[in-house]
Amino acid sequence: MSEIQKTSETSVLLSRFGIVGILATLTYLIMSNVLMLTGVVPTLASITGYLAGMIVSFFGQSKFTFRIGRARRHHLVRFCLLSLIGLFLSYLTIVAASAASAPPALGTIGTAVLVPILSFAAMKLWVFREAA
Repeated sequence: MSEIQKTSETSVLLSRFGIVGILATLTYLIMSNVLMLTGVVPTLASITGYLAGMIVSFFGQSKFTFRIGRARRHHLVRFCLLSLIGLFLSYLTIVAASAASAPPALGTIGTAVLVPILSFAAMKLWVFREAA
């Protein structure tokens, strides 16, 4: 495969990855806010919305972005592990911003940049990679 084809393929994957990420984020926002409007406590609403967003993300990334065919248990386990790592990294960026006496928003901006980049690479190279 030529470098131009590889670049084009990566651009398509990144576009699909972004679309699914936006849909997963919207799922989180809508679900958590609807639940809060119906009286569910914010922490439970947020966790429920996050899990719903994870489901959208898993099926969207596996079927639409990386087109793996049939998702297997190892894909789901790896995806969940990656999601936990992303959550931990988001926590670390907030802690790092606080330790540096930086505004908390700097930590959330760091998360918004760092986690998607690492997630894309991990999904492509590990989570949805098929054995040769």
